[in-house]
Amino acid sequence: MKRKTVGGDEVDAFAKTRRSRNWKAGERKALKAKASRRERRDARIAPAR
Repeated sequence: MKRKTVGGDEVDAFAKTRRSRNWKAGERKALKAKASRRERRDARIAPAR
């Protein structure tokens, strides 16, 4: 499943061309954690709608 991205950094971090950019230590992991948290929150809230 393709991840819904918010912002250019997430697009760059999750694309196959992510290696073309120099990431700081932990930067991609933080972006992935933030996106996962957002997905879990959306999944929890969505059935209540």
